[in-house]
Amino acid sequence: MKRWQSTVSMTAAVIVGTTLVSSCSTDGEPAQTSADSSSSAQPTVDLAALDPGSYPTEPRPEFGVADDKDWNHFARVEGQRMAQFTVLPVEVDPGLVDSALTLTAPVPGPPSLDGLLYDGASKIKANNELVAGFSTKAASDDDPKNMRSLQIMVLRYFTPETAQAAAGQLTEGFADYARQKGANPVVGTLSGVNGAQTVATSTGGSNFLHTFTPHGVYVIFTWATAPSAQQAEAMTRKAIPLQEKLIDQFPRTLTAKERRARGLDPQNLEFPVEDQNKVLIYALPHSDEDLNSSDPSAGGKVFVNHALRAVYGPRGMAHFTTDSENTFTVLKNAGSTANAVERSFVYRAESDEKAKELADAYAKSEDDPVAIAPPPGLTEEQAHCTSIPSASSTLYQCIVRVGRYVADVHSNNKGDVYQQASAQYLILTKADQNAN
Repeated sequence: MKRWQSTVSMTAAVIVGTTLVSSCSTDGEPAQTSADSSSSAQPTVDLAALDPGSYPTEPRPEFGVADDKDWNHFARVEGQRMAQFTVLPVEVDPGLVDSALTLTAPVPGPPSLDGLLYDGASKIKANNELVAGFSTKAASDDDPKNMRSLQIMVLRYFTPETAQAAAGQLTEGFADYARQKGANPVVGTLSGVNGAQTVATSTGGSNFLHTFTPHGVYVIFTWATAPSAQQAEAMTRKAIPLQEKLIDQFPRTLTAKERRARGLDPQNLEFPVEDQNKVLIYALPHSDEDLNSSDPSAGGKVFVNHALRAVYGPRGMAHFTTDSENTFTVLKNAGSTANAVERSFVYRAESDEKAKELADAYAKSEDDPVAIAPPPGLTEEQAHCTSIPSASSTLYQCIVRVGRYVADVHSNNKGDVYQQASAQYLILTKADQNAN
């Protein structure tokens, strides 16, 4: 299978996937925990022989709720949750398998829109009422003479009226931006698609169709690129109704402002529990400085920090992979419905046997990895490690497995990946093997 080039760092890490999540933090419903949930995997190695370096070796404390008292935190988590309810480009066109990572991310506020839409998108008046969103984009790799791509972004506003205004303002703003760049945009509508406003441009043999469609409290943005205008329109017409249907299933969290507008008690709020499935507590963390830095080179890494410290359902994970369809399938088969993403990636299969199948799937990469010895103190069964050389560097990766848990650690330094794998193994020996 292909490797996941994640927004955690511009390195590659293996990932796999499934269908819509059930009973996980991405669907807004708390998971039910089994009555006997105190047991943990029994280590079969000399744990004292492992060298975790300076990495933590204990699970983190539980995260608590993501409330709107810290708006940036709330919007980031809400945007992450929306990933599970955003259509994958491959669902529109099976050839769209190459994820565009710079345009795939949660939208925690207006500033993100300047990079995801166009310079100045953050400044429109309606974006004072923006809550959160999620953006995804992928391109084709099946035919160089028929290159296509599709970006889908869902933006959530406080009210339908604001969403309606935002769609118009974004359309007008994008058309102005295109003119400033020397294009000749054609502004119009999409017949048969209620409310869709379009901006069409073309250059260099490619046709671009941008649409802004209000749908309740949401604006659905699509950007289709294809050799012909007819192809771009066909992708767009398929994407919008799929996205409308999917986002209608999103159990959005009402803010205090929304509750007041509905005549509800603004104090009686029910916010989502961050990491309610208790899987992110087992992932190796980034520092808060890295997560909160706006400098893309912070810590020697390049990442979109809003995508991190997150739990994604299978669809959410698939947005970040170059093999989204297979990502769905493998995670579905493993029963891994809540997946942690931070410095390491942690998956919880429904059984030890399914975890082994999941770990084995990681090893079947199209990148021709070279097997290397596991970290000192661990066996191949506990930590399968590989190296993947490239022109500029070598990626080292270890897939760690303990009971139902599978973790992926990766680094450009062999010693570092060994320390990460050792620390991750120690953490997973303390993980709840009975969790749902």
